Amino acid sequence: MTKTILCYDMDMYFASIAIRDNPSLKNKPLIIGSMPNERGVVCTASYEARKYGIHAGMSSYEAYLKCPNAIFLYPDTKSITETTNIIKNIVLNYSDIIEFIAFDEAYIDMSHTKQLFNNGDITKTAILLKEKIFKATKCTCSIGIGYSKYSAKMASEENKPNGFGKILTPKELLSLISNKPVSILHGVGKKLEKSLNSKQIYTVHDLQQKS
Repeated sequence: MTKTILCYDMDMYFASIAIRDNPSLKNKPLIIGSMPNERGVVCTASYEARKYGIHAGMSSYEAYLKCPNAIFLYPDTKSITETTNIIKNIVLNYSDIIEFIAFDEAYIDMSHTKQLFNNGDITKTAILLKEKIFKATKCTCSIGIGYSKYSAKMASEENKPNGFGKILTPKELLSLISNKPVSILHGVGKKLEKSLNSKQIYTVHDLQQKS
């Protein structure tokens, strides 16, 4: 039986919670993580901050150099935990096979439960789940439907933020990632990517041409 996996991925989660709790932060370059003068990294950056090349995992000092006018805040652990629990309580109604990833993401295996919702219309179910999460938390998420965890994840990322996508066959997945860097493949880190690049393999399509 072909699997049906939903992947929800909260949009700039820690920053979204901070903006929800303090609307004056809206539309500003916001960085959640450590302070620039500390040894630490960016946890989440608002989309306004990402325009400067700031991303999660970057040192906060480097982020400051890229955008000195950014607002730096520590994660609000209490608010994040409360919001995450609200989301989990919603999602747990959909399946008993769920893999939660950190605070902001999960894979929901609906292969055996999709018929219980909206007469099996998985698209409608996914869209309604997005709406439920937003209504309960005032935070948006992107949702993807796939035949595997990887395809569902790729589908969720295609139209962020607040997006929705479907990748239902390996052919659709390959069509989507063929011209993307090999680093998009699961298991290809910086070291392996560098090794592949040295062999003139830069994209998934390049890799397909090899034996």
